[in-house]
Amino acid sequence: MSAQLAWNMWKGAGAFALDDSKRTESMLKVSIKGFLINILNPKLSLFFLAFLPQFIPQNTNTPLLGMLLLGGVFMALTLLVFIGYGLLANKVSRYVVSSPEAMKYIQRTFSASFAMQGTRLAFSEH
Repeated sequence: MSAQLAWNMWKGAGAFALDDSKRTESMLKVSIKGFLINILNPKLSLFFLAFLPQFIPQNTNTPLLGMLLLGGVFMALTLLVFIGYGLLANKVSRYVVSSPEAMKYIQRTFSASFAMQGTRLAFSEH
């Protein structure tokens, strides 16, 4: 089965088409969904409660203000990093979609990985 997948992927190195018909969600809806996913993620709350308090001086009169400040700095830096990721992903996706050479390389890489996985399965002892 993997050999067939590998061969079909190898010989099928053609153009890549994206279906834009599924892009119906507004940016506001996507932003709200992303906000809710992050705010309801318990790992983020645990990070703030476990990691940030060690950077608040013990003798401060306003520990809440210190936590809010550190949390705000963390969120601002995270926003900048994610904006960078988004811009980079946009550039890479535009290059990959418009470049037949890149698509051929990606498909050949997937084909080789399918062939290696099939070989591994064929010679496994289980």
